[in-house]
This record gives sequence, structure tokens and C-alpha cells, in this order.
Amino acid sequence: MKKLFTILMLIPILLIGQNEITKNIDLTKNSFYIETHVGLCSQLVLNYEKHISSVGKVSWYGRVGGGYGVSLIDGLFDSSEGWGGLGAITMLISKKNKHLEVNAGAFIGVDKYYGARGKKGDPFIFPILNIGYRYQKAGSGFIFRANVGFPSIGVSVGYAF
Repeated sequence: MKKLFTILMLIPILLIGQNEITKNIDLTKNSFYIETHVGLCSQLVLNYEKHISSVGKVSWYGRVGGGYGVSLIDGLFDSSEGWGGLGAITMLISKKNKHLEVNAGAFIGVDKYYGARGKKGDPFIFPILNIGYRYQKAGSGFIFRANVGFPSIGVSVGYAF
């Protein structure tokens, strides 16, 4: 898992390392978006994202969110699901309006049923490791995101300010 994470984080760095970085992009500092993921770890989450730093064409964002999650990792007939929150970090590599995005973090929820661990109210956690596309015009409010990751695919729509 560490090797996969390292490879996924190095690919964007190697790709932009071939280009001359001449200026910082001017994206908004805050954004809200609603995100849905479908797969072994499904979720519907409202996110708040805050700009942390930028170096050339690479920007870093911190993200928190809250919503509903369903984890089928424990098995098809013994899943965990419930309300929870997430924390993640986002690396955005920009080229005009189109951006390569890499996310890493976790969703932590509280099981509302007697799930895989045998008790109602037990916490469950699933990883967030996504790579995808973001459309966000500099100075514009509209955000569209599409990504694929471990172990789900997702889309998001939101507003940046």
C-alpha cells in the first residue's frame, strides 16, 4: 500500500517536473462542493476546502466534510453504514481551466446497524485515495470534479469563492 501511494504521489510531480514553472495560478482560496462516490466505499458528502499553499502550478488544499457513508469492505451482506466526517489533503496540478487532482485522506463514520463488528454505534473507517480531473476556471465560482480511486468512482459539483 505504501508503494502504491508513493507511486501515485510521484507521477504528478514527475509530469510537471518536465515543464518550466513560470507563475502561480490564481485560483480561489475557499470552496464548497457536494460529492458522491459509488463503489465498495460509497459516500455522499458536503465538503469545505481551504487553500494551504502554491508553488508554481502545484496547489495544496486541506478538506473537511460531513455526510453519509456505506462501507462494503466487510462483505456484501455485512456492511457498515452511517453518518460521519472526512479529512483529506488535495494536490492540484494546473493547466489553465483543467486540473489534475490527487486526494488522500479518510472517512470515519458511526455504524447505525449491528454491522461487521457486532455492535451498533461502532466506528468504521475507509480510505480516500483518488486521482481525477477538476474543472475550475481562475476567478470563477463553478467547480466540477470527476475522479477514480480506492475503491470507488465519484463526481462533485460546487462553488469556489
